[in-house]
Amino acid sequence: MERELCLHVPAQAQFAIAKAVRSHKAGRQSLRALYFDTATRTLAGAGIALRVRCENGQWVQTVKAPGPDPLSRIEINHPRPSAELDLSLYDSSPLAEFLASLSEPLGVRYETDVQRESFQLEHAGANIEVASDTGFILAKGWKLPVNEIEFELLEGEMAGVFDLALHWLNHYGLIIETRSKAQRGDRLAALMPASKESKGSAPPAVFEPRRAMRLPHLRALPAVQGYITCSTECLLQVSANASLLAGVDATSTTAEQTKAQFHQFLRGVRRLQACWKRYSDLAPGTRPDLSKMFHTKQAHQWRDTAASREFQSMLLRLLKHTVLTGDRDRQQVAVSSPQPL
Repeated sequence: MERELCLHVPAQAQFAIAKAVRSHKAGRQSLRALYFDTATRTLAGAGIALRVRCENGQWVQTVKAPGPDPLSRIEINHPRPSAELDLSLYDSSPLAEFLASLSEPLGVRYETDVQRESFQLEHAGANIEVASDTGFILAKGWKLPVNEIEFELLEGEMAGVFDLALHWLNHYGLIIETRSKAQRGDRLAALMPASKESKGSAPPAVFEPRRAMRLPHLRALPAVQGYITCSTECLLQVSANASLLAGVDATSTTAEQTKAQFHQFLRGVRRLQACWKRYSDLAPGTRPDLSKMFHTKQAHQWRDTAASREFQSMLLRLLKHTVLTGDRDRQQVAVSSPQPL
């Protein structure tokens, strides 16, 4: 299980982040990856990412599938002699039936070309890998910049990851990024091919506003699972639209696009407040009104507000509460479950 928290590094923080990472004598890797899917996005539709990546000369085939929370993914890695995809590696895995059911061939949909600098440290009882990624996602002639820093839990509790990430966020002015490279690449690959004049550049606006996803029937779920389900979905809607408002993945945005992002942001906030009301015994003790910081601002000021340390740290604390609530619930279930003799 891979568990990591990702923060976007805005332009004004990139030099300071690079300097801070290198001060830890970080190791360096060149990572070039090919991501596979069908023409109709069957894998992406199921939340699955399948890639073959060259890691300093060694090819590795990796499949990732959704985990129990937005920061967790099931990850299976296999060393490979070349970039050729081999689905037989999953014949005895839980993905075997799904992959066998594919009615279309798999092909390369997009690529990533990233330079990674990483180091490990101990923080609050957790062993964490800190990785700074810079480079591009490439598809159909477009190049989408990658500037992010990841905090991956190697051992210990996720609380340590959140505490360390919060320190870096506040110190350098970073922005929560809940979309993976695979999700961003999938969206880039859905665009029309770049024109001759635009080839090799970033598109002006890649992502539509993140709309609400339909929730399962919450009354059928135990209270803790219901709270985690609705809180996670609402926070993903809020954080995704907040990052768009902050200018992530957009070289230019029209006034109408900004208004649409803000509308979906507010919808996410209202849904989150309704979730807190429904599960008041499980919701955080401090329940900030995330939209209040925006109401006194003009539309042209929303970007600075969404990218502000105050707003982003508030959002990160709410995400921490949801993820750690889920961790405690799974630990209690594991303890109470009968152990095999």
